[in-house]
Amino acid sequence: MDIAGEIDGKMIKKVLKALEKKATGYDSIETTEEYATEEGKEVLIKKKVTKHHIPADISATKILLEVCGSKDEKTFFGMSDEELDKEAIRLFKEYQTLTDTDIYKTIKGEVEDGD
Repeated sequence: MDIAGEIDGKMIKKVLKALEKKATGYDSIETTEEYATEEGKEVLIKKKVTKHHIPADISATKILLEVCGSKDEKTFFGMSDEELDKEAIRLFKEYQTLTDTDIYKTIKGEVEDGD
């Protein structure tokens, strides 16, 4: 595999992982710290840690299901790493040919196979 393909493959894996996280929901931790200056040094006086649950995003779930397919279609489950890399690169190249309008229509479900 050439270096560009390897980089694309790594990026696609990151994108798919991020899509899965957004499609299934996740927890986020936010930390807020307050400092004061005492005797010329900064001292932590207050620390607040808040955990937020980010719910699943329906659009991301729909896209993930389309990417993974159904039981009747070929899915990514059971594919080797090499097969996943090739499919990721193929999907990325296909994505690069889409316009913003194409992507919007796909997300909204306005595009059917063959369009």
